Amino acid sequence: MKIAVSGAHRVGKTTLVENLHEALPDYECKAEAYYELQETGFDFPEIPEVEDYVMMLEHSIKQITESDGNIVFDKCPVDMLAYI
Repeated sequence: MKIAVSGAHRVGKTTLVENLHEALPDYECKAEAYYELQETGFDFPEIPEVEDYVMMLEHSIKQITESDGNIVFDKCPVDMLAYI
């Protein structure tokens, strides 16, 4: 099963994902696209622009489509669309 936690900025999504991971240890947890892209070396500006959100949207879609099994996502494509 795939679960995505969606919501506004700084409302506790990551905390919820961490709590879900504790309650569902068989589930993998995926960080939001912003952080995964940063880990690959992408440097976002202080205030991201539309192109940055499009990149995050594409990465978020890729996270979901390339993942199998039980997984919890911190943010999902809907979040990126809201920011765009």
